[in-house]
Amino acid sequence: GRKHALRVITDVLTFEPKGQKTDVGAALQYLNQVQKRKAVCFMISDFFADGFEKPLRVAARRHDLIAVPLRDRVEANLPDVGLVLVEDPETGERFHVDLGDRGVREAFIQHELGRRDAQKKLFSKLDIDQIEVTAGDEYVKPLVAFFRARAKRLQYLRTPEGQREHPEFRHVRIMRRQAPGPGTR
Repeated sequence: GRKHALRVITDVLTFEPKGQKTDVGAALQYLNQVQKRKAVCFMISDFFADGFEKPLRVAARRHDLIAVPLRDRVEANLPDVGLVLVEDPETGERFHVDLGDRGVREAFIQHELGRRDAQKKLFSKLDIDQIEVTAGDEYVKPLVAFFRARAKRLQYLRTPEGQREHPEFRHVRIMRRQAPGPGTR
């Protein structure tokens, strides 16, 4: 039920990983090998990874994928704090960045927005729904809103109007209960 779903989401969001590398492709390949039947699957990640498009495409064909990109407010609004030492959490590489330089901050933000836009386009092309969650923000309301909107969309696609608008859903048939005719039980 709802309590169980919220507990699972809380467990996932508070999970402390043992490793530092993000390998979205390996996780998707594992999903494709282990889960043989179609399932609703949530991919929760910052998606700071490359080379996962092919396993993503395969998983999207087999399953109902929902991407949950985790965002950080700082990524979209870097503070003007001068020279800072930054460490890449995946590689351990350390380097200095001058956040006092407006051009550096703007270039980073433009890069981040471009990356997010490319993600959205990829998910859209593969017909993968997504729910953006920002670290530290309320996540229950966006999830509930997503599922309500999704339920309405799926209900609409099961109507004759929805099937005409979306030819890929023509295979969805609306079953109407009919009264038994003469000679039937």
